[in-house]
Amino acid sequence: MSLQKAEKKDIVGVQEQDFVRKVIELHDKYLAYVNDCFQNHNLFHKALKEAFEVFCNKGVAGSSSAELLATFCDNILKKGGSEKLSDEAIEETLEKVVKMLAYISDKDLFAEFYRLSYSDTTTQLNLTDDDIVRLLHSFSCAKYKILNKEPNTKTISFTDYFEFNSKFTDKMRRIKIPLPPVDEKKKVIEDVDKDRRYAIDASIVRIMKSRKVLDHQQLVMECVEQLGRMFKPDFKAIKKRIEDLITRDYLERDKDNPNLFRYLA
Repeated sequence: MSLQKAEKKDIVGVQEQDFVRKVIELHDKYLAYVNDCFQNHNLFHKALKEAFEVFCNKGVAGSSSAELLATFCDNILKKGGSEKLSDEAIEETLEKVVKMLAYISDKDLFAEFYRLSYSDTTTQLNLTDDDIVRLLHSFSCAKYKILNKEPNTKTISFTDYFEFNSKFTDKMRRIKIPLPPVDEKKKVIEDVDKDRRYAIDASIVRIMKSRKVLDHQQLVMECVEQLGRMFKPDFKAIKKRIEDLITRDYLERDKDNPNLFRYLA
């Protein structure tokens, strides 16, 4: 990315953040009118709701309001926003965002922007599988369920998706979240490895069923491309799964070219 494009991206990001903040300020202004000037009358609350529903569901600069709100929240939570807000101010701002979210029709889109997948979390945090599994397990499967996990199981898989548990409340402002015991951690890692083997097998079979005949390098590259959205498969692991599928009569090597594989229906 050129310096000019990078600067343009930063400017657009600031403008989007400023837009959301201005909308929040506008809502604060007219909500105060409803409460103070019109004695909190239902008729004026309804008028305020209908008015904000109209323009809050229109696209802005090619982005939906749901996307802008999600980006705004992300910026606030990561950096405290451009104003470097205090914890109390961040909490107050996020409460106002929740009010704005009530006007958004595509709330599921907002939620989708905030869904941490296993592979996305690993990439963003730059942690090993060992560490990320322990952390995600602590946040979604232990006593304090700060994250909701899909599917709702007691083990962590690379195909899992995570999102903030909006129903989570606790009287303590600071809570201690223990990491799972080593034995449990080992089991979780083993479950992830098992899921990855199944995923590699399924990918190889899908590719070969479609292509019928493929050489080793092409098969490996297509498999890596398919699975790259979930995790980065190891070349040695793919080779091992190919060999296993051969022994199970899903594939066979060409008699004249051992690097060429054929699909067995």
